Amino acid sequence: MKLVNSNWTFSVDFYEGVIEQLVIESPTTMCEVLSEIKKQCAGEEGQFVLSDCGKELSVSQKVDLIVDPFSIDINNKKVIKQLYDELSHVAYEEDNYLNTQGALSGILNMIEDITEDSRYSLSYSMDVNLQTLFKDYEVKIDVESSSFEEYIIEYTNAMKDYCDIKLFILVNLKNYVEKEKMIDLYSTWIYNKINVLLIESSQNEILDHEETWIIDKDMCEIHI
Repeated sequence: MKLVNSNWTFSVDFYEGVIEQLVIESPTTMCEVLSEIKKQCAGEEGQFVLSDCGKELSVSQKVDLIVDPFSIDINNKKVIKQLYDELSHVAYEEDNYLNTQGALSGILNMIEDITEDSRYSLSYSMDVNLQTLFKDYEVKIDVESSSFEEYIIEYTNAMKDYCDIKLFILVNLKNYVEKEKMIDLYSTWIYNKINVLLIESSQNEILDHEETWIIDKDMCEIHI
C-alpha cells in the first residue's frame, strides 16, 4: 500500500514490519498537509492518493486521521453498529441459537404477563430486537482500565476490524509517549498488521522499525 501527494516527488510505502514517519519542519506546511488530509477524510477531493496493489482506495473510507489522541472514542457509532451486528450473528449461531430463542421467548412472555395486568388494553411488538437489547444494556468495548497506549492499540484494532480502516495517521504522537512505550506500540501495530503513518513536527531519535521522510523548512525531501 502507498500514499502519494501530487506535490511530493516521493511516495510513502507501507511494508510489513515497518512504521512510516513523516517529519514536516515548517508549521505552515504542516498545517497545509493536515488540512488537506482532513478535507479528504471528509469526502472531498484533494492532493493525496492512497492505493493498494495499484487500486485506488477511498481516503474518506479507509484513512483515520488522529490529530488529538485524547479525543478518540473506541465506542463510536460506527464501531458499535458493527459490534452489534457481529453479536447478533453470534447469537443465532448453532451453539447459541436455543439459548437466544429461549431468552427472547422469556422476554415476550414477561411482557404478555405484565400487560395483561394493566387497566388498559395494550399492544406490543412481537419482534424483540437484539441490537436494541445490546444498546439498552450498554454493551461496549471495556477499556476503562486501559493506559493511554493500550487505549490507542485497542482503538486502532477496533477501527481496523469493524470499520476496515487501512491507514491510521497520528500527529505528534511522540509528544505524549515515552521511547520505550513507543517501541511497544510499534511492536503491537506490526504484530496486528496495522498500517501507521506518524506525522511529526520535529525529528527525534530514530527508533527500530521506522522509515522516515523529512520535509524541511526549505521544502527539501530527505529520506532516512
